Amino acid sequence: MRWIDDAQALHDEGVPFVLATLIECAGSAPREAGAKMIIPRTGNARGTIGGGVLEAAVIAASHTLLIHGGSEIFEYRYPQSGCGGGVKVFLEYVAPLRRLVIFGGGHIGHALASVMAQTSFHVRVIEERPQTLEKFDWPEGIEIVSLPFEQAAEALLQEENLVCVVAGFSAHQDTRILSALIPLQWRYLGVIGSRNKGERLREHLRAHAVCEERMERFFCPAGAEGIGNKLPGEIAISIAAQILAL
Repeated sequence: MRWIDDAQALHDEGVPFVLATLIECAGSAPREAGAKMIIPRTGNARGTIGGGVLEAAVIAASHTLLIHGGSEIFEYRYPQSGCGGGVKVFLEYVAPLRRLVIFGGGHIGHALASVMAQTSFHVRVIEERPQTLEKFDWPEGIEIVSLPFEQAAEALLQEENLVCVVAGFSAHQDTRILSALIPLQWRYLGVIGSRNKGERLREHLRAHAVCEERMERFFCPAGAEGIGNKLPGEIAISIAAQILAL
């Protein structure tokens, strides 16, 4: 069915949408029960449940759900001068696929990807050193991207509610990655390191005129502090808990 393909494509792209399904038709409704239409947050509606004033009303009713989520039954009566009858439409908000982007494919990046692969998140690991990626066996379903970090960050410009973790191999590299990520629309941004490292990163961002509000929102250290030996697996579990609590 075409609507399934459209829904899957939007889900994979991270675009939220409302799925409108005709559940009851009376009189001379133009479509039968079961007809579906997809109303994405961005772009045009896909599919049809009858066209005309009905679809315009359904699209208008979907706006609140696209902001706040949830579901509802929408009733519409056709004007008596038209085809007569009426319909009930079930409107259901479909949340976008949750994405985690890990910058750095070293020990901590691998450990975090392995933990998060067991959740509902789609996990993408970005590493600009191919030889580092080859050191590990990556879990099935993990998306591996070998690109320069700034180029990979630029490709995320149109995405919303990003969940990103910076796990580079040096403070200089982490500074590069963080500088590229700060302007994006992320929901969570964590950097591996210490509280002192976090302050140094913020000083760097201040020197480059980044607004204070954005600087205070990212986590460094990512995850919980005081977790014992701080082995890669322990750090990964701590960060995963912080992400899943969003």
